[in-house]
Amino acid sequence: MAVVEADSTEGSGVQELWRRRGLAFLSDGLGREGRRLTIWAPLLLVIGIWTYFGLTAEPGRALVVVLILFCVVALWRWRDRAWVMAVVVLVSGFCLAKIRTEWVATPLLRGFAADVELDGFVRDVQRRSARRATLTFDVLTASNIPADEGPRRVRVLLQGQTVVPRIGDRVKGRAVLTPLPLPVSPGAFDYGRSLYFQSVGANGRFVGDVEIVTQQVPARYWLRRTMHAIRGSIGERVRAVIPGPLGSFADALITGERAQIPKAMNESLQASGLFHILSISGLHMAMVVGSAFWFFRALLAVSPGLALRWPIKKWAAAIGLGVGFFYMLLADSGAATERSFIMVAVVLFAVMVDRPAISLHNLAVAAIIILVVSPEQAVAASFQMSFMAVMGLAAFFEWWNRREDGRSRSPQGLILRWGRRGVALAVASLLTSVIAGSLSGIPAAHH
Repeated sequence: MAVVEADSTEGSGVQELWRRRGLAFLSDGLGREGRRLTIWAPLLLVIGIWTYFGLTAEPGRALVVVLILFCVVALWRWRDRAWVMAVVVLVSGFCLAKIRTEWVATPLLRGFAADVELDGFVRDVQRRSARRATLTFDVLTASNIPADEGPRRVRVLLQGQTVVPRIGDRVKGRAVLTPLPLPVSPGAFDYGRSLYFQSVGANGRFVGDVEIVTQQVPARYWLRRTMHAIRGSIGERVRAVIPGPLGSFADALITGERAQIPKAMNESLQASGLFHILSISGLHMAMVVGSAFWFFRALLAVSPGLALRWPIKKWAAAIGLGVGFFYMLLADSGAATERSFIMVAVVLFAVMVDRPAISLHNLAVAAIIILVVSPEQAVAASFQMSFMAVMGLAAFFEWWNRREDGRSRSPQGLILRWGRRGVALAVASLLTSVIAGSLSGIPAAHH
């Protein structure tokens, strides 16, 4: 009996020891990572946003008000405690998703509506072919629709009309409207949700030609109209210099305009998994902004007086930032384009304030900005894939640079030194592909 009691006491002592060690490890980890809350903030925001989108019923506004008050009180009373700040960031993600949903809310068409007389302004034009385009339409009036279902914005297919309206034109025409599409299966891609966050309340198509009302274009459409015209002029010039399908492909790579690409080429790109390169995103933005940064820095360095007395690197970064902003507007400011510009802007701003250009902190700041402005991006495959890939690369190269800095600099011959650099470059390039492909493959496999 005494032996049993001794074994029991010893077992409980071991359990208590492991419990204390576990708590100490957890406490030490929280304290250490609490100082790196900026890096963890995007993940906490995403968890809060996912929680909102995972609800089966829409939460009331009163709940959001209570949660905001909780965040304010917690920041005032316990802002020095890391775990409280983490909870505040998580709750903020939930609140941001709800606020964004209310901000873009529009009445939704709930049933099929035929013979609808639409009157409004063209907000966006996406060319599908020479005589086929999808118009995003700011509705002024819509007949034969219940008052509580009249959307303020619709996407309408226009085909067979020689003259396609331009952004800012006031258009009248008869259309057939349908509700936003639902996912084809539970958990599948929800295109209707993407349209909802663009304040689109219905899809449809025009029946017959539309009438373009001649009047002054409202000021809110001037910028988009001008950029769309410049984009069209660039496309015409590219196709004139490079005729045929390759010219259409080059136009799509530069401006994102895919209307002229032949169907066979589209199918080939999709089958090979390369269709995504036509989306103006990180690759395009990095090439444009990086080229502008390099060119203007080299141009300024031609003058010794400028190069030796002034921070020309910062000037080149500022010019590159302006070029990136113009390119974002030119490429029609899609979600992927805006996200890429924000990431590049954070990198260039880091250069201007003498901080490391590529780091986990910069990536986290870019993610925070995007999630605050557009919380719905947290459930988008493109956001998840791009940030997972860049996160892995940033972490890898931080480790790689520390490893290179920590190596002994023993005297080496020229051939050996260049040989080691070549091997290091080949290994880094290989690992870059493996890391980016592996991490972006996680959300890709899920979606």
